[in-house]
Amino acid sequence: MFISVYLVLFVVTAFFLTLSLVTAFRIPLSKPSRIFYASLLILLFPALVLMLVAYHFTGDFADDAVFYHLFYGVEGAGLIEYWPLMLVSLLILMVIVALAFLLIKKPIRSHSNWWFVVKPLPFISLLIVLIVNPTTASSYAFYKRQFSALDSFQMAEMSAEFQQYYRQAAIQRVKSQAKKNLVLIYAESLERTYFDDALFPDLMPELKKLENQAISFTNIVELPNTGWTIAGLVATHCGLPLVTPSGGNTMQGMDAFYPKAICLSDALKQQGYSNHYLAGGDTTFAGKQNFLRSHAYQTIEGKKSLLPNLDDPRYLSAWGLYDDSTLAFFYQRFEQLSKQSEPFVLTTLTLDTHNPHGHESAACKTTQYGDGSKAILNAVHCADWQLAALIKKIQSSNYADNTVIVLLSDHLAQHDNGVIDILSQGDRRNLWMIFPPQLKQGRQIDELGSTLDMASTLLPFIGFSGEVGLGKNLLATDANQQQAIATIHKKLHSWWPMVASFWQFPAADKGIAVKPDKQQIIIAKQKIQMPVLLELDAELTAIPYFEQDQVWHQANLADRFYRGSEQLMVLLDYCNNVAKFTLMNHRDEFCLLIGKDRQILLEQSLTDNTFLSAEQLRQWSMQ
Repeated sequence: MFISVYLVLFVVTAFFLTLSLVTAFRIPLSKPSRIFYASLLILLFPALVLMLVAYHFTGDFADDAVFYHLFYGVEGAGLIEYWPLMLVSLLILMVIVALAFLLIKKPIRSHSNWWFVVKPLPFISLLIVLIVNPTTASSYAFYKRQFSALDSFQMAEMSAEFQQYYRQAAIQRVKSQAKKNLVLIYAESLERTYFDDALFPDLMPELKKLENQAISFTNIVELPNTGWTIAGLVATHCGLPLVTPSGGNTMQGMDAFYPKAICLSDALKQQGYSNHYLAGGDTTFAGKQNFLRSHAYQTIEGKKSLLPNLDDPRYLSAWGLYDDSTLAFFYQRFEQLSKQSEPFVLTTLTLDTHNPHGHESAACKTTQYGDGSKAILNAVHCADWQLAALIKKIQSSNYADNTVIVLLSDHLAQHDNGVIDILSQGDRRNLWMIFPPQLKQGRQIDELGSTLDMASTLLPFIGFSGEVGLGKNLLATDANQQQAIATIHKKLHSWWPMVASFWQFPAADKGIAVKPDKQQIIIAKQKIQMPVLLELDAELTAIPYFEQDQVWHQANLADRFYRGSEQLMVLLDYCNNVAKFTLMNHRDEFCLLIGKDRQILLEQSLTDNTFLSAEQLRQWSMQ
């Protein structure tokens, strides 16, 4: 219902924007007015195209995943897969530029009898566009989720409530159990809905058979900020949603990802485990490598490192290695690690079932699902066979008795999935199975849960007890647990500020080292990339904002410096950018600007390394 309303608003927006520009053709306008409308055409119609592209991928015009990838980037994504969409968008933009040129060059026509009706239409239509634009509504909803203002009492109350449910991954060894190795298999977008024979008859026969040997969780919902790959990894490892302190700000300038969070891999490393990641995609995509390195993964192998091992280096999909290649390398690594004495975590992420149409490995080219007309279902059917084969191979190996296997979807299928219309008819849930060694009889767990609960639930299977983040052990017998889970799901949005604090911003109590030659600053041993805007509180804790952040627009920066800010502001940016609201203009150099309470306290260009002492910062902060 919510999505259909957004689509209606999109159609209404497109109609009134077109009406505004068409009527602008029909009335006498001065040349400046014609240039204004031509510029409007160039700006707003491409915005509509981008809105439609965002809706194509996510089913929303401005949700958390849209902002995350908009600002973190899509390097490593299989963009070639979307060439038809990009081609159509390019053609639309070309038409827009041509229309804008005609609008500027159009002759001024004489007044018509309908002049009094036509004259205000461009302005009225434009006003309607600004009001009903679906991005306005969805962006406002996003803003409310991320930036809802809380007074100090409300913040203290919310923080206390969050701490009541959050656990810092302090796990304990269960001495009566041996440590088990852990194999984590993230199946790209392979949600449990594909198991529904009423929607997809006999699509997943092999995994459904294996389900009889597993603890299978059937009611795993998708919570906000857990619904794309990196967010799914964070949720399952750390028991936390992926939240940044300033909305779209991706924190890509920070050298650590959620450094304050103690996640499953961190806790297991403290217990003597080694952590390893091997998958076929680009490890840099969406910050995966930064996250894994920050949380105790010793080896991280992806497309770049695995490509030389392929018999045919051209055997690649738009996203990376096909799964038949990746899973073969994965099993080899499993055998290598199993021969060592130390326990390990080995993680992979498949790619063949990636939206929109999937990529069928060569190993499955002789099989298809149904009449073979749905490429994504062929890929899912193939994944069923390949994943089941991998699990059975591990189970039949010499190391099976010491290995726990976990199969789970990283998130639900995205909105551009080729069968989203069919998936939407089902009760959509994430896939999650645990295969303990020597389990005689599998069982299904129907209690409500989410991907936040994965780490806490699997700990007892590998010889530990405890909880990770906001996650709960879905197999616990605590009578109050379901109420706690329901509360976490309900309150999660209101805890965003507390979750964002896991970025652990450094305190400049030992000063700030500025190194323009390396385009970075160092605060308390943390490296932060420039350009950056720092907001320092009374304790000199520095909250960073980067170029893509919503406060970065020059008007907002100027507002913070000239209309007053209670915090000390330190801006390090290219001088030609700072020149927009100061007198400094050295195009190729960095400039430093410090201000507070409508005053510029320091402005200088940076040619050499500079050090801002804590004493200086405190003096400026007290002014």
